[in-house]
Amino acid sequence: MNLILETTTGQLIPAGVAPNLPRGGLAPAFLQFVTNNVAALLAGGAPIALKLYSPADLVNPLATFNAWTASPADAGYTAPLDTLADGLAYLPRGTLVAKISYANPNVDSQAFLVNYGTGASGGGSPVTPIVITQPTGPVNYVQPIGQFGGRLAVNQVEGFWRVKAPCSLLGLQLNAQDAPTGANLLVDVVKGGVAQNKIAQLTAAQKSEETIFGAPLALAIGDIVQFKPTQIGSAKAGSNLDVKGIVTLL
Repeated sequence: MNLILETTTGQLIPAGVAPNLPRGGLAPAFLQFVTNNVAALLAGGAPIALKLYSPADLVNPLATFNAWTASPADAGYTAPLDTLADGLAYLPRGTLVAKISYANPNVDSQAFLVNYGTGASGGGSPVTPIVITQPTGPVNYVQPIGQFGGRLAVNQVEGFWRVKAPCSLLGLQLNAQDAPTGANLLVDVVKGGVAQNKIAQLTAAQKSEETIFGAPLALAIGDIVQFKPTQIGSAKAGSNLDVKGIVTLL
């Protein structure tokens, strides 16, 4: 059975299809990563894990299968899924929830259902292809940096984001409960305690605005990112500001 997970949307393709996983023995599996319809192994031997969860507990996996062997001739990975191990040993037949973790930095596929206890087990079981389509371009996402509660003040540093993977900060999203008036609100990025002159603007009388910098700010693992207003509204400063970063992974 083919399982396709489109990670750019996080949706299962085709919708409503769940793979079968037999119980009581070894079930061989084949995992393939596809980009632009071309299958390829992950760069640098990145870790891979198939995690199975009970629908009642989506935090602690019942079983984690992370012993995948690269098969260059097939441009994919193989693994024996031992259903006699971990929390699956005495589990009755039923529906489980699964995720595939892969790449470095590690990312999770969207959750999908698995029919546990369906199909034959043992070495003669058919290989179950699992296909993941990875994003074709840079992975962009919105990262919360922090909030400025109450009336805004100039040069007061707020927020806290510790960077966990190499990335670039492309810009900021500013959202205020009370809009600044009389002058635009200007916010600068602070990295490691130093202002970066990466200015985002919230136009006077507006409550929400996005700014893309002329050049991105490179960030490394462990960098601390904060923000500070450098200009506030002259009539009304503005208040209760929420700041998010627009980030692309490297």
